[in-house]
Amino acid sequence: MVDGCHNLAEFMEAIKKDNNQAREIFEDNCIKNKFGLSCFKAGLYNTLGRGCKRNKERAHEMFRRGCEEDCYKSCTNAGLMLTSRDKLVQLREDYQEGAKYLEKGCQLGDSISCYHLSLLHMGTFAPLGNNMKKAFEYTKKACEKDHMPACVNLHLMYKRGEGTPKDEVLAEKYKQKIKAFNDTLNDNVQIDFQKGI
Repeated sequence: MVDGCHNLAEFMEAIKKDNNQAREIFEDNCIKNKFGLSCFKAGLYNTLGRGCKRNKERAHEMFRRGCEEDCYKSCTNAGLMLTSRDKLVQLREDYQEGAKYLEKGCQLGDSISCYHLSLLHMGTFAPLGNNMKKAFEYTKKACEKDHMPACVNLHLMYKRGEGTPKDEVLAEKYKQKIKAFNDTLNDNVQIDFQKGI
């Protein structure tokens, strides 16, 4: 049933182009049926102002509910709304609370949550305190999920010995991973260009 409600909202969104009705169904399915993916979609609608006025408070509430139902995308967005410096995204500044959502998103396997957690522990403006060991742990988790900016940081951390012992072999390994990813991107761009896409 909850899948059916979610699918109905997707139908209203994609086929009927009725954003207001889609948002209402997503929100209803989130609140009444506790369907995490519907919470995520309802949060996006409120963030973007689709089918409603833009409402960051309501968006965060929907993302929070989705995170409670183990929707990693909701956890990431709930966390970013409290930790981002981008005023278009930020609801309010609350790094401790935001990190809790990002931590859950990371535990659920989301590379973006892991990456942003690493940044909260890294550098001179580390809102959670400069802790390169923690930053390294989160960076490694994100890179293992193929988050390339995290892999760049992981390469540098091994090369410099930041948060982990210096290791030229592992630094080179992650440098090669980044290079392979970039080569794949370049190959795909060339193929698409040749097809006229």
